[in-house]
Amino acid sequence: LCILLDSYTECYNEAQKRLMHHFELIERILHERQTIKERINELYHWLLSSIENNFFSKPLSLKRSKLDEQIISFRQFHAQLRTRQYSFDSDINTKINLEQLFDNNDRHTLKLIDQYIHSLNEKSNQYNEYINRLSSRLNEFHLEHTHLIDTYSNYIRLYVEQIKQNNDLNFSALELLLNNDQDLVIDLALYHRLVNDLLETRNIEDENDIIEHKKQVDKYKIHYEKFKSDLKTILTNRQFILNQYGLVTNQIDEFLVTTDRLLKQQLTLETCQD
Repeated sequence: LCILLDSYTECYNEAQKRLMHHFELIERILHERQTIKERINELYHWLLSSIENNFFSKPLSLKRSKLDEQIISFRQFHAQLRTRQYSFDSDINTKINLEQLFDNNDRHTLKLIDQYIHSLNEKSNQYNEYINRLSSRLNEFHLEHTHLIDTYSNYIRLYVEQIKQNNDLNFSALELLLNNDQDLVIDLALYHRLVNDLLETRNIEDENDIIEHKKQVDKYKIHYEKFKSDLKTILTNRQFILNQYGLVTNQIDEFLVTTDRLLKQQLTLETCQD
């Protein structure tokens, strides 16, 4: 009887252990399911909020510093989207979860999540190309802006140095410089194309920043062209004066030669009467 009782007791203990194991397993599954559902809900609401926030429709700034901030903000969002997508694909939307943990509502939510992720990825890729293109164009604009102003300043400095160091009475080297600034025309045409391209870009703001930069270049251009025009006028007037001086000098020389020849001739009475 004691042996039989011990045997039943042992069987009971084993059954109780198995039962407790099953309870623990059920509890763990329920906990996992609850955790997964919480992650699904959190991801769903994050994606929904991102779509409703309409991140990609916000205008991009033509101010370099502000655009940099917008680029950083987008990069952070894009990185977070990729991280959440990886977590969704590897930890949530798995075959075992679909078979063991999810009900129909969960599966429906997963389909929506997958659609939202796909949509945001497409928009992110397009936005990334758009923002990179705008950033490159803005960089090109600022480089050309600086180059153009430096070129105007350098030309004026060259003219001044040529005047100070001139050993050529006719200023031929200076005239050559004044007629050899075609690169400025090319640079200015490129600059205007960049300005128009930026101002015609869709969905932008702070256009006035570009306009103010253009006004600055316009001031340099006006100053340069006036300086160049004044120099040409001075050289033209100087050449006119030199020509007049040469003409008068020739006339005086001819008069002196004629007078000298006449003085050396033996004048007759008839010649004097003439």
